[in-house]
Amino acid sequence: MAGHPVRTEFDAASGEDLLRRACSEANVDPDGIELLRLGDHAVFRLAEGRIVARVARNPDRLPSVLYDTFDGTTSDGFPIVSAHLARSADHGVTFNDVVLATFQTPKDNGDPPRVA
Repeated sequence: MAGHPVRTEFDAASGEDLLRRACSEANVDPDGIELLRLGDHAVFRLAEGRIVARVARNPDRLPSVLYDTFDGTTSDGFPIVSAHLARSADHGVTFNDVVLATFQTPKDNGDPPRVA
């Protein structure tokens, strides 16, 4: 695990470190990471607010990052959002990023999201 020590504690610094590694694997620019909440998991905002990521350890104490990305808008102006899960089987050295769902969000009309 060259260059990445295995951490056993979970704090803001370890959460941010895991998020930066997940961003690298997902080709997401990690600049401007802002901690929003820290508890049994950490919630961060990045990409100028376009991404909110939740960093946690799964039951096997392996890191995972659940995050949403803004993917643009449809031709009729609806925002498109994708939910991702990046999980690591090697204690945060590498991550496997999977898109869980892509959906359109309502345009302040109170309707539920529509699946794209």
